[in-house]
Amino acid sequence: VADVELGDLTLLVGAQASGKSLFLELFKLMTDRNSIIDNLKKYSYIIGKNANNLLDLYFGQGMASAWRNDTRVSIDGQEPVSMVNVKVTGQSEVERVFYIPAQRILSISDGRPKAFSEFDPSTPYVLRQFSETLRIFMNGGFGGNSVLFPIKTRLKNCQRKSFNSSIFHDGVVEMVNQAGQRKMRLKVEDMEMPFMTWSAGQKEFMPLLMGFYCVSGPPTQVFNKEQYEYVVIEEPEMGLHPQAIKAIILQVLELIQSG
Repeated sequence: VADVELGDLTLLVGAQASGKSLFLELFKLMTDRNSIIDNLKKYSYIIGKNANNLLDLYFGQGMASAWRNDTRVSIDGQEPVSMVNVKVTGQSEVERVFYIPAQRILSISDGRPKAFSEFDPSTPYVLRQFSETLRIFMNGGFGGNSVLFPIKTRLKNCQRKSFNSSIFHDGVVEMVNQAGQRKMRLKVEDMEMPFMTWSAGQKEFMPLLMGFYCVSGPPTQVFNKEQYEYVVIEEPEMGLHPQAIKAIILQVLELIQSG
């Protein structure tokens, strides 16, 4: 039994495989149930009346058993939801939880955000949807500008400087054409480095930075940040130096203040 009260900033701390991600994914499922089902149907997934189908498609193939017959979940004092009534209500809704997953590096593992349909059903929904969001945002959210970092419109100057000094070291991240696809390049002095040659920290940070771009700065025609009530960031410190982690913490606090 767990009773969690969310505040302006809520931190979950625990050992590996202790259920933190499962709790956060469950929170999104309960909050965004209808939009998730609508989205899965859009990609021709068959859910039917068996809740296990939805749970496998959402948590990842084989994960339906994580929700037991006696599992009950209640949000905001509503009637507890059991496994058998996790189903669509017939009401189309927008997402309320913007979820940046821990496995976010897989969304741009080859230097470009993958489409939802490029992942197989064993991949958790939150990663597939995050990657699809980045793909749409990066294709239309920058007004045709190919530069991804630094840009002035999405972060405050102090944050750009902090990310530059701790992660990019005066490098410029751009989207360039390669074999018919637009992929990330890091330009430092006279070098142009493809994504796979970046440092581990730079690669881990890039999808997180794109997530920050989505929920900060001016609104865009391709992404409505105003619809989101919650932002979930799993393991924001992953692969980063302490100075970079400090910059991430400051950016999170900036999101809270501006939100």
